[in-house]
Amino acid sequence: MGIYLCGARIYKYGKWTFEYGMGCGLWPIRKDGKPYKIAGKKFYADLDLWLKMDDTEKENYRVGGGCERYETT
Repeated sequence: MGIYLCGARIYKYGKWTFEYGMGCGLWPIRKDGKPYKIAGKKFYADLDLWLKMDDTEKENYRVGGGCERYETT
Protein backbone atom coordinates (compact mmCIF):
# COMPACT_ATOMS: atom_id res chain seq x y z
CA MET A 1 0.00 0.00 0.00
CA GLY A 2 1.22 3.49 -0.70
CA ILE A 3 0.37 7.06 0.06
CA TYR A 4 0.86 10.25 -1.92
CA LEU A 5 2.26 13.43 -0.45
CA CYS A 6 1.61 16.47 -2.63
CA GLY A 7 2.90 20.03 -2.53
CA ALA A 8 3.69 22.87 -4.86
CA ARG A 9 6.13 22.14 -7.67
CA ILE A 10 9.52 23.83 -7.35
CA TYR A 11 11.24 25.40 -10.35
CA LYS A 12 14.53 27.16 -11.04
CA TYR A 13 14.53 29.66 -13.90
CA GLY A 14 17.25 32.24 -14.33
CA LYS A 15 18.33 33.49 -10.92
CA TRP A 16 15.00 32.57 -9.26
CA THR A 17 13.87 29.48 -7.40
CA PHE A 18 10.11 29.50 -6.92
CA GLU A 19 7.08 27.40 -6.18
CA TYR A 20 4.13 27.14 -8.50
CA GLY A 21 0.92 25.39 -7.57
CA MET A 22 -2.83 25.64 -7.52
CA GLY A 23 -2.92 26.63 -3.86
CA CYS A 24 0.01 29.01 -3.74
CA GLY A 25 0.26 30.39 -7.26
CA LEU A 26 3.70 31.66 -8.27
CA TRP A 27 5.97 32.65 -5.37
CA PRO A 28 9.76 33.03 -4.93
CA ILE A 29 11.55 30.95 -2.32
CA ARG A 30 14.92 31.45 -0.66
CA LYS A 31 17.84 29.02 -0.76
CA ASP A 32 16.76 27.64 2.62
CA GLY A 33 13.33 26.78 1.15
CA LYS A 34 11.36 29.45 2.97
CA PRO A 35 9.18 31.80 0.92
CA TYR A 36 10.11 35.44 0.49
CA LYS A 37 7.74 37.82 2.27
CA ILE A 38 6.98 39.71 -0.94
CA ALA A 39 7.22 38.96 -4.65
CA GLY A 40 8.07 42.20 -6.39
CA LYS A 41 7.74 43.50 -9.91
CA LYS A 42 11.28 42.33 -10.76
CA PHE A 43 10.37 38.71 -9.91
CA TYR A 44 7.31 38.71 -12.18
CA ALA A 45 9.14 40.57 -14.96
CA ASP A 46 11.99 38.05 -14.89
CA LEU A 47 9.52 35.15 -15.13
CA ASP A 48 7.41 36.61 -17.93
CA LEU A 49 8.94 34.29 -20.56
CA TRP A 50 8.60 31.24 -18.28
CA LEU A 51 4.90 32.00 -17.75
CA LYS A 52 4.35 32.02 -21.52
CA MET A 53 5.86 28.53 -21.95
CA ASP A 54 3.64 25.49 -22.30
CA ASP A 55 3.60 22.92 -19.49
CA THR A 56 6.02 20.60 -21.30
CA GLU A 57 8.65 23.35 -21.57
CA LYS A 58 8.13 24.39 -17.93
CA GLU A 59 8.94 20.83 -16.79
CA ASN A 60 12.50 21.32 -18.06
CA TYR A 61 13.00 23.81 -15.22
CA ARG A 62 11.37 21.74 -12.47
CA VAL A 63 13.70 20.80 -9.62
CA GLY A 64 11.27 19.18 -7.16
CA GLY A 65 7.90 19.16 -5.49
CA GLY A 66 4.62 17.89 -6.90
CA CYS A 67 3.19 14.54 -5.79
CA GLU A 68 5.45 11.79 -4.50
CA ARG A 69 4.38 8.19 -3.76
CA TYR A 70 5.63 6.56 -0.57
CA GLU A 71 5.23 2.89 0.19
CA THR A 72 3.81 1.89 3.57
CA THR A 73 4.12 -1.46 5.27
